[in-house]
Amino acid sequence: MWLEIDGNPVIGKVRMAMPDAVEEKGSIIDAARKLDISYRKIRGATSDIGG
Repeated sequence: MWLEIDGNPVIGKVRMAMPDAVEEKGSIIDAARKLDISYRKIRGATSDIGG
């Protein structure tokens, strides 16, 4: 599942799971490990989402 705007994917399954993973794990780095993505990817996504 994902969200598209003008045909471009904006939010996918992993991005939708990020806030819960950060809350559960208490840190971005531990959330990245849980989701099996890089710290850089999750940090960039949180910057994109947060503005």
